[in-house]
Amino acid sequence: MKIRGAFLGLVAAVMTVSSSLPVYADVTDKDIQVLGRAIGFIENGPSGTVAVAVVYADGDAASQAAADALAGQIGSGKSAGKLTLNASSVAASALGSAGAQIILVPNGQAGVYSAVQSAATSGQGISVSADKACAEAGACIIAVATAPKVEIFISGSASAAAGVNFGSAFRMMIKEL
Repeated sequence: MKIRGAFLGLVAAVMTVSSSLPVYADVTDKDIQVLGRAIGFIENGPSGTVAVAVVYADGDAASQAAADALAGQIGSGKSAGKLTLNASSVAASALGSAGAQIILVPNGQAGVYSAVQSAATSGQGISVSADKACAEAGACIIAVATAPKVEIFISGSASAAAGVNFGSAFRMMIKEL
């Protein structure tokens, strides 16, 4: 009985600690493909081989690990729509000097939204994510969901602030936030 009580106490402690940590959910290859195709509908948007800055929060090891894993998943030379993606992890504080055409925000990283929004508004990259919350917050121009069905979300405020316009045919396929 004492062992069971101790075990339940340990489980409760682990659940409490883990529930207070940010959750960095996986971004799937399908998410990357849909993001690449959506970026292709930007009028005068990036094309060909593009640099992708996978952003992480400065000083946050878990955030950096998530960005490193996603950058590794994309790698160098991954095709997505009409784009060829070359990804690298970039600290939020270094976005201004990253030279990326696309800023990819891994899921669950609300701590980088301000830096991402500032970089996108300054023309330092198109901000995208597979986390709808990023577009809802106005930090990401494009967000996608691919499960259970494909949905593309556009932040009207973020796209207007960054001067990003989409073709009219594309606007019929998206949900504007």
